[in-house]
Amino acid sequence: MGHGIPRIRLFIGLPALCLFMLSATDVLQAERNGTPKTWDTIRQHRRRIRDDFNLDVDELLRFLSDKKVFTHNEEKIIRRVDDLSERFDKLFDILLVKNLDMIPLFLEALSAMGRNDLRMFLQGMRDFHP
Repeated sequence: MGHGIPRIRLFIGLPALCLFMLSATDVLQAERNGTPKTWDTIRQHRRRIRDDFNLDVDELLRFLSDKKVFTHNEEKIIRRVDDLSERFDKLFDILLVKNLDMIPLFLEALSAMGRNDLRMFLQGMRDFHP
């Protein structure tokens, strides 16, 4: 044990054969180096995504709508907001309460937009220095 993180072991296996062991520390490390497992990382950097990375909210909305992340009504609500900063906030207000299955679609949208810099930052694979 270390760093105050409880070590919980999960065993997934066939009879008499342990195929996989995973601890809470391993899960945290995987999240640091790969796809976020919750919206927390994205929520934490929300303002930075808008202000420092200058993410195009309309392009993001288009990609996420094409992937059916947003319902037609949600898309209309977001598009009705005139101010770009407020539109960004509305998009993220709705996005951040979506099912966790939408996180990979969000990251895929960033790549499709040519924003691998932001994707890598959110996956903990790159630091950002404005």
